[in-house]
Amino acid sequence: MRNQFLALGLATALACLSSSLSLAQDSLPKSETAIHTGDLYPTIPMSKALIGEDKPGHDGKHGVIHYFTPEEREDHRVIIVGGQVYDHVGAPYQAPPNKLMYVMDKSGNFYFFNQKGHEDNRHSSVFAGAPVAGAGEIMVVNGKIAEINRDSGHYSPPQRIFDNVMRELEKDGVDTSQVKPLVKKPN
Repeated sequence: MRNQFLALGLATALACLSSSLSLAQDSLPKSETAIHTGDLYPTIPMSKALIGEDKPGHDGKHGVIHYFTPEEREDHRVIIVGGQVYDHVGAPYQAPPNKLMYVMDKSGNFYFFNQKGHEDNRHSSVFAGAPVAGAGEIMVVNGKIAEINRDSGHYSPPQRIFDNVMRELEKDGVDTSQVKPLVKKPN
């Protein structure tokens, strides 16, 4: 009887060890979490009518907009490798079940944030109103990008800018033929 308990304990320990090893393998190595640098993509400015939106007294319809600190920006950076989305430290990205906002910088880095419950966060929040290389809405399902669009009232990205976003996603291993357009739902 004692041997059965020992065998059961050993089997349980091995299963736990195996499970933790597979979780570690799902994370990215530190070398793959570095921020991309360089001017790879053209940028577009924010609408001039929204300049000053982060200051009280601006007549914007959304109130005072929060601009991210560099630390907040880094917390929202995601890494896409082999079509799989990871957070900025390389752990599998835990996406909420609703659409997210995204911004891409001139180096091809992506930043995702949830506007739901954070109404003072807008596309302009990520880079404090500075130009971006892409902006819109995105859905992540099971760690993969399922839907995307270029809907941003702050930047109004033209199709050529969105094409660069899709090119960067392809470079990151996303099968863009499987990514659907994210249709804006009526209010």
